Amino acid sequence: VYAGAVNVDGSFIMQVTHVGEDRVMGKLVRLLDEARLHRAPIERLADRVAGYFVPAVFVLALTAFGYWSWQVSFEQGLLNSLAVVLIACPCALGIATPLTIWIGLGRAAQRGILIRDSLTLEKLSRVRQLFFDKTGTLTTGHSELSEIVLADGENLHPWQLLQLVASLEQASEHPLARSICAAAQQQGLTLLPIAQFHNRPGQGITGAVGDKQLLIGNWRLLQQDALALAPVLQTRRVQLENSGHTLVFVAWAGQVRGLLALRETLRPSAASTMHTLHQLGLAIHVLTGDSRAAAAALAKRLNVTALAELLPTDKVAEIAQAEANGPVAMIGDGLNDAPALARASVGVALGCGADVTREAADVSLLGVDLQQIPWLLALARRTHRTIQWNLLWAFLYNVIGIGLALAGRLHPLLAAAAMILSSALVVGNTLRLRRFGA
Repeated sequence: VYAGAVNVDGSFIMQVTHVGEDRVMGKLVRLLDEARLHRAPIERLADRVAGYFVPAVFVLALTAFGYWSWQVSFEQGLLNSLAVVLIACPCALGIATPLTIWIGLGRAAQRGILIRDSLTLEKLSRVRQLFFDKTGTLTTGHSELSEIVLADGENLHPWQLLQLVASLEQASEHPLARSICAAAQQQGLTLLPIAQFHNRPGQGITGAVGDKQLLIGNWRLLQQDALALAPVLQTRRVQLENSGHTLVFVAWAGQVRGLLALRETLRPSAASTMHTLHQLGLAIHVLTGDSRAAAAALAKRLNVTALAELLPTDKVAEIAQAEANGPVAMIGDGLNDAPALARASVGVALGCGADVTREAADVSLLGVDLQQIPWLLALARRTHRTIQWNLLWAFLYNVIGIGLALAGRLHPLLAAAAMILSSALVVGNTLRLRRFGA
């Protein structure tokens, strides 16, 4: 029930789940306030310069007063020193950076993008490499069961194998697990009781279903337990992986009994987003635990570099290595890829919805539109350029203006008008950010 809704007919029971600051809007306001309190290095630099600027102006004004009073007259010295004070504009220096950052943060919030602090916005402007998690980020997180392959001699119906796998997968939070359980539900299969469930990050899961001790996972799990594929499974495995399927192997009693082939659905905007990011001059890498063949098929579809068969620790290592060449950003769903998000210079969590405070993410996207990523990077670059332009203008204005005032070429009234115009120009240039991407 949305705020402001009016019930025109009938009755209903409304359950309140969050109130006050715990509401989504309350979280958004709190995060935005916290972001504005954090100061980026370029803000602190501008503040330090402004701190020295005011005393320097008074010294120059006294110098002008003494020189022109001695050379011409007391009146001329007073006018020229007053012109120095009036033309000097610490306001332009003081507002050039924070106002720009605040408007940048606010513009992002209007698009459903929450940036934790101004330092993150600055780092985003310098990012030249992007790492994407595959499942749940480039894909919708919903997979379709394409095929069930049984090993030769298995006295099982494919649906029986699916029932065993889905029964154990119901305890897993992985997106593929949800898809397998959904496929079992579509077939009307009853999930069986399980015991001894154990998750192996980056590999799969183990546990007992009835009298069977199951191992369910990817190829790395089979290698870890020294399990080999029967010829029929190996042949079909190669064919399915080359066509871009994700495979889930099933084993018990020391033998691989079959596999499930799932096809993940790419987000509709995935290909166009990659194209836009390439136009921004960014190197794009996809991190996945899938096989090399499946990753290669994905890389060909999206025109990106895919790094395959990675454990969560491997993803962290890849990001750490890339950071040697400058800031990198990691984009994921903030759940299974939390370590990689935390390790990257900037971690971007997609599809946060109500959970806008995911700890691993520096940036939280409320929606799942991948086109928000290039828009965000373009906003960060535009914000950084605006700050640079504002600071350059403030510096040149003060150097030229104070120089003219010291030389006696500027009347105090004109100096005061120029000072107001300088601040107005900085504010006007900054306010252009409010229309960015509109």
